Amino acid sequence: MNKRLFLWALYDFANSFVLMGFLFYFSQWLVFDQGKPAWWYNAALVLSSALFIISAPIISKKIDATGLKMGGLRLWTLFSFLAYLGTAILAMTTDGQEIAATTLFTLASYAYLVCFLYFTPMLNDLSDEHDRSSKSGIGQGANSIGQVAGVLVTLPFVNGITLFGDPGRAQALLPATLIFGLLALPMLLLYKENKIASKDSAGHTGQSPDMVSLFKEVFKNKSLALLLLGYFLVSDVMLTFANNFPLYLEAVFGTEDTLVFHITYYVFRGKFQDCPADIPVRRPALRSGLGHKSRIGRALLSSPLGGLLL
Repeated sequence: MNKRLFLWALYDFANSFVLMGFLFYFSQWLVFDQGKPAWWYNAALVLSSALFIISAPIISKKIDATGLKMGGLRLWTLFSFLAYLGTAILAMTTDGQEIAATTLFTLASYAYLVCFLYFTPMLNDLSDEHDRSSKSGIGQGANSIGQVAGVLVTLPFVNGITLFGDPGRAQALLPATLIFGLLALPMLLLYKENKIASKDSAGHTGQSPDMVSLFKEVFKNKSLALLLLGYFLVSDVMLTFANNFPLYLEAVFGTEDTLVFHITYYVFRGKFQDCPADIPVRRPALRSGLGHKSRIGRALLSSPLGGLLL
C-alpha cells in the first residue's frame, strides 16, 4: 500500500469515530437525557442534507473545473471538527442549551457531508480501472473497522469515565471528536495532491453554475431518473432506520450500551463477509466516471428525509 492510499484510508477510518459517536450518543442525549422529541434530531439531519443538496452542485462543479480537492477538504474538515467540538462541549457542560447544541450539530453534519465531495473523487487519483475496486474496498474496510472502533472506544465514557461536566452519554462526544481530528491530521498535512487542473479549468468563467440546469442534466435520461428515484426511496428507508436505530433500541427495548456495541460488531462482521460478493456490483459504477453528476446523485440518495415521519 502506497503512502497516499494509506493516508486516504486513514481519513476514512478517522471520520467513522465522530460519525458513530454522534449517531449513537448525541441522539440519545438529546432525546432521553434532555427530554426533547425525536424529530429534533431528525430535523437536524434533514436540514443538513437539504443544505448539502442545495450546495453540492455548485461545489462539485468547481471541483470539476479545477481538479483540486485538498484545499476544500482541509477547510471543511476543520469546520466540521470545530462544530462537532462545540456541540460536544455544550452537551457536556451546559443545561438548557439544546437548541444551540442541535444547531451546531446540524452545521457539523452538513460540513461532514461536504467533505466527501472532495474526499470520494480522490479514489480516481489513487487508482485506475484495473485496481479501483480493490482500493475502494480498502477505504470501505477502514471505514467499517472505524465504526466498530468508534463505539468500542467511546463505550467506557458512557459507562462511567467522566472527563468534566455531566456524566453519561455526552461524555462520549468529546473523545470521538478528538480522535477524529487527530487521525485526520496526517491526511490533511501529508497528502500530496497532483497539481494538475482538469481540462475544464481553462474554460471556467468563475461564475456560479445554474443549479437547476445541473439537476436537469442529471435527470435528462428517463431510465436514470427512475433508477435514482427508486434507489432514493429504498435508501431513504434504510438511512432513516440506521439514523434512528439507537433511539429505537433504547425506547422499545431499553438496551444497554454494551449490548449495542455487540450488535454493531456483528452487523459489521456480516458486512465484511458480504463484501466479496458485492465487489462485482460496485465495479461498473466505479468505472463510469460521471464526475459531478455522480456526486449530485449521491447527494439525492443520501438524504434522510423520512426521519421526520418517525
